[in-house]
Parts: sequence; C-alpha cells; structure tokens
Amino acid sequence: CDALFMEPSRTIDSVIHMHAANTTSATTLPPSSPTEADHVKRIRARVDPPGMPEVSLIFAVDSTGINNGVWLLKNTEWSHDFLYRWWHSDIL
Repeated sequence: CDALFMEPSRTIDSVIHMHAANTTSATTLPPSSPTEADHVKRIRARVDPPGMPEVSLIFAVDSTGINNGVWLLKNTEWSHDFLYRWWHSDIL
C-alpha cells in the first residue's frame, strides 16, 4: 500500500496549505525579534519573503527518499507544463 488516508474530512487544499506553510529557509539567521537591525530585516525579507508560496507539486518522502508512488499535483499552468515536458521527454 503506497498511501493510506486516515482523515477523510481533511481536504487536499488543507494538506497543501499545511505543507506549504512548513517551509524552512536555509539560513544561519537567528529567529526574528522586534529589536533586530534594519539590515538584518532586509536580509530576512530576501531569504524568506512573506506570504505563502504557490505550491503545485508535493512528493511524499520516506526512509529511502522520494516515494514516486505518492504525490499530489494541483491543477495549475505549472503542472500542465510539467506533465507535458515529462511526457514528451526521452525518459519515458
């Protein structure tokens, strides 16, 4: 079994939102504080811009890496382009 849905009342959009909000920037900046200097605020804004990212694809990851049997693909222009390029690539 590749996937098991345990909470049927949860929507796909809520799952995407949950994982999109769980982004961690690769940075050595300390946690933000109200008293931090302006130059640190500018760096933080470049490294971790405010707002939710647009998410079109979510892969499941297990102990062996990406589980290519479980993934969510949102119906977006990016997704259509991704599938088109994948289907017309030399790897299939």
